[in-house]
Amino acid sequence: MEIREQQSASELSILHSLSLQECFKMPQSLGALGGKPNNAYYFIGFLGNELIFLDPHTTQTFVDTEENGTVDDQTFHCLQSPQRMNILNLDPSVALGFFCKEEKDFDSWCSLVQKEILKENLRMFELVQKHPSHWPPFVPPAKPEVTTTGAEFIDSTEQLEEFDLEEDFEILSI
Repeated sequence: MEIREQQSASELSILHSLSLQECFKMPQSLGALGGKPNNAYYFIGFLGNELIFLDPHTTQTFVDTEENGTVDDQTFHCLQSPQRMNILNLDPSVALGFFCKEEKDFDSWCSLVQKEILKENLRMFELVQKHPSHWPPFVPPAKPEVTTTGAEFIDSTEQLEEFDLEEDFEILSI
């Protein structure tokens, strides 16, 4: 994706707000990261001219599953209710998230982008068929070198027969 630069801050906000609303309507949307200077939020949707967001900086207490093996369902819910922000107050620097499980999902997403985002002057980003020649060449990330501490993962009881003494290892779970 290429994020396009606009002429003025007010034009940017209006154009981005319309494009952003269209992005939230897509089934592949995971939301957006952005906010205001010194405030980052996770935007999950919109209602009218307001964005609905969660504060990703909210922490929760540690969950101890050792007691009875169950986890309180409440630990997986936000402690704060979703909040709202006027879409025009959003800083234009946002990161959009989309998930395409299969190629047909990606093709569907591309069609939606061409139909809803690239129409008229709502261009928040562009979709290209090939790597643009004016971009630097794509270099895939190198596989990081991994060093181990000597510990091994045991995924079956058959591998346990290799050990002579029980003191040589500790079974965490199988």
